[in-house]
Amino acid sequence: KPAPLPGETGQSSDAWQSYRVVAHAAVREGREDRALGAYREATQLLPREIEAWEGGARSLCKGPEEPGAVEVLVEGNRQFRNPFLRPLAIHLLRRARSIEPWNPVVVLELAEHLGRADQPEEARLLLAELALRTSGKTLRRVRLAELRIDPSVSRALRWLRAWRTPEIRGTV
Repeated sequence: KPAPLPGETGQSSDAWQSYRVVAHAAVREGREDRALGAYREATQLLPREIEAWEGGARSLCKGPEEPGAVEVLVEGNRQFRNPFLRPLAIHLLRRARSIEPWNPVVVLELAEHLGRADQPEEARLLLAELALRTSGKTLRRVRLAELRIDPSVSRALRWLRAWRTPEIRGTV
């Protein structure tokens, strides 16, 4: 376990290289579980290393735990809330959408980032499509996100209507 040592001494670049070497060696040996462990440990020690989040998700995509990959990417995106790091968060969420295109958590977070990154048109399109695919609590969240991105009376009315609509069980 040579990887954590450089990270503990403040040498994050060297620590990431060590984790990466361990993970790649594990993949070559066919030990995806070991590679995943290395990536998970790297994300704990180096939460702003985007490649660690992507590597963990890639390891999960190779197995039966594909939804876990989306969770890893969503968790990773939350490490990049700073406006200067927002493009990295958007990148991770786009990767998550390539796995589960209409996962409500992914689309809502992506739309939020896009709205704040001066890309409101794409955010509105994503939310409009998600609104067609959801109901109940999720639809209310979508309508609130639309209102935040593009405040208007019509959006406020849509949000209020979503509160009045009864929930349909069995839908997202």
